[in-house]
Amino acid sequence: MPAELIIGANGYLGQYLANARRGCDCVLHSRTPMNSFCAQAGLPFLQEDLVESRGLLSSIEPATVYLLARPVTQNASVLLDFGQNVQWLLQEWADRKCLRRVVFASTQLVYATPADDTPLPVKSPLGPESPYDCHKAAMEYFLSLLAHHESGISVEVFRMPLLAGRPGTAAQVQEQFLFQWRAAYQTGSRWSFPADEPLHATWGNSWAHVDDVVNLMIHPRPGPARFHFVQPVSGHLTYVALDAFFQLNYRLPPMRDSLHLPRTSFFLQDNADTKPRTIDEAFPENMDMADENCSR
Repeated sequence: MPAELIIGANGYLGQYLANARRGCDCVLHSRTPMNSFCAQAGLPFLQEDLVESRGLLSSIEPATVYLLARPVTQNASVLLDFGQNVQWLLQEWADRKCLRRVVFASTQLVYATPADDTPLPVKSPLGPESPYDCHKAAMEYFLSLLAHHESGISVEVFRMPLLAGRPGTAAQVQEQFLFQWRAAYQTGSRWSFPADEPLHATWGNSWAHVDDVVNLMIHPRPGPARFHFVQPVSGHLTYVALDAFFQLNYRLPPMRDSLHLPRTSFFLQDNADTKPRTIDEAFPENMDMADENCSR
């Protein structure tokens, strides 16, 4: 039986984690056929839609589960079905006494909308709003209960900021906001910063380099707690600064339409001691062409 299982290996984070585990006793999973990048890991692969079934995955007995998958939807019924199947699997593996560690990709959106730009520590008040946010929070509570299972399971919950640092596939660009916003700028969309809104200078977000997150997941920091939160933060940005970065470093067409500006700041307080990084490290695949593409 496999030592490790990556649920959601075709995803943006999952494919890089999968390649970091090449040569290990690890099984990959996704609801869709294995993508070409994930295939480079050379690891066994199982395809199953956890909204519909769990029978294929229930036949294996992993010791470590990286839970990275999530339905790309705000449909509560779909999220409930997915959550029920995943929770059943985790409890079943715990009852069989094979499961020893769970790593869960949660989201910064489990927190209540911040009142200002003060970084949020892990103990900040929760206030999930959308079905997706509630699904992530509910899974966190389930895992906190699972961590008390008699078999002795450790759980790490990663409350993720925005992810970047390596290129994504065309489909993943639409799911990773930093890439999505860059793509919008490259097609002529722009944020507008209203002069009568002084807070626009503080609206922004934390982001994490995918390499930093993969390293933290593979090499957890030692500690006595069987359940703990991890907030990886490679850098912080305001949307004003990101707007300036896009316009400085990419050849952009004239503005054709406005782009929705997130009117909040989700700055997380890094509790994982990740390496500080700058905005250009979020988009490294283009930085070697910066002079050629620069629109100065």
